[in-house]
Amino acid sequence: LSEPEQALLRRLAVFAGSFSLSAATHVTAGPPIAVGDVFDLLAKLVDKSLVMPLQGADRTRYRLLETTRAFGLENLAKHNGGDGWNRLCACMVDIFSEAERTWPTMPTSEWLSPVEPELDNLRTALSWAFGSQGDPALGLRLLAHTHWFWCELPLLREQRRWFELAAHFVDDASPAAIAGRINLALGWDPYFGDRSRLPAARRAEQLFRKTNEPLMLAQALGHAGRAASRYRDAGEAIACFDEALSILRPHGPTKLLALLLLSQATAHKHAGDVTLARFYALEGQTVAASLGDIQTLDMCGI
Repeated sequence: LSEPEQALLRRLAVFAGSFSLSAATHVTAGPPIAVGDVFDLLAKLVDKSLVMPLQGADRTRYRLLETTRAFGLENLAKHNGGDGWNRLCACMVDIFSEAERTWPTMPTSEWLSPVEPELDNLRTALSWAFGSQGDPALGLRLLAHTHWFWCELPLLREQRRWFELAAHFVDDASPAAIAGRINLALGWDPYFGDRSRLPAARRAEQLFRKTNEPLMLAQALGHAGRAASRYRDAGEAIACFDEALSILRPHGPTKLLALLLLSQATAHKHAGDVTLARFYALEGQTVAASLGDIQTLDMCGI
């Protein structure tokens, strides 16, 4: 291999899963690899069967065989490869921050299509960031944008493990927007009534009241309401959902709105008001159907 081909192969080894051309460029470009040369160099590695192309419905992704990746990682370590891991983590930040932005209004299957293949890359980036040689602040930035990704797959136990690990690295110096997102995920109660999640949700609420992020504040209120809502004890939850809905309605149909309507329906059912519960559930069903939000749509129909 030429020197640029060697550099590309060892730098690509940080990808634990498949990767796109744009991700490869983000992670590998830099002397002796020019940005405009990444595709041609990648094509040469494909021709030599060192990189495998994976044809998808609308895009091509690539991956290394495990033996090739092991060889690449061994050589990366010899070339002070810490920058490669940092770049991988930064690349995942870009991917998942954009995914967080688009999640509220995209149909679930369409939303998952480009991000689900990044699961193994996300895992290895987080493992590096929170490891002994990593960058915990960068790991927090990455993990903060993945809450709904884990929920949609769904990988709730793994989500919980990552966010509990991340909580050890949150301190007073952590940006409020990042600390809020970590607490938001820790406050997520998928089943209602787990009051052990309530302090984290309330902490997220406090932080988002400072960051001027209304959609995040609505989520924190919704998480607090879910944790607080119990049979015949739904007053606190209903108050949370009322405020959250007042924030969300001006933004039009979103998955967040559908989820909050379902949550409000459940709270009113817990309070014994079946009529209001049905009203909110039907509205949530309509919103979820319009957005292709399959999980919430199914739950609204229960």
